Amino acid sequence: MESVPTSGEDQHATTTTVSKDADDLVSEIHSQNVECFNSTTSWKFAVTEGRDSPLLSLDSELDDGELLLTIQFNQIVHLRAVLVHGKSGEERISAPKRVKLFANKPNYQFDDCSTKKATQKLLFEENECIFREGNAMELDQTLFKNVRTITLFVETNQSDAPQTKIGKIQFFGTPVHTTDMSAIKKC
Repeated sequence: MESVPTSGEDQHATTTTVSKDADDLVSEIHSQNVECFNSTTSWKFAVTEGRDSPLLSLDSELDDGELLLTIQFNQIVHLRAVLVHGKSGEERISAPKRVKLFANKPNYQFDDCSTKKATQKLLFEENECIFREGNAMELDQTLFKNVRTITLFVETNQSDAPQTKIGKIQFFGTPVHTTDMSAIKKC
């Protein structure tokens, strides 16, 4: 797996076994504020409900392998790692290959993702997209602090197949507990 930093230079990324102080942030995903474009199936299959089922997947349109997924968390989080796997049995053909991540860009569309600088670019090798194996991709900690939304743009898949299939997406990190100012009573 390769991470392409925002400076444009290629740099090898590190895969990581998620540390004890990093949580699976599935409970922090605000399901009413998740948007997915260019898909034929529900994003829930890969992100929340069903993400551990090898039979379900988030599939792009049949003639276009690009996917755009924007996730709003319930609260601000520090992201440490992301795991993206292909659909079980089809990983080497249709799993994501080049993925751009954008922190705190909730309104980005395909044109924005194609032309603007990503917070971090990820390049997955074939053997790193296996559904039941592999480690999470470590993210640049300085770039993913205080994240409310994360936008994933899948540019290409492993074999330039006409359809991308994602079996599982997991975010790892820690919630930033903040004060809800609306809950404070005036004196």
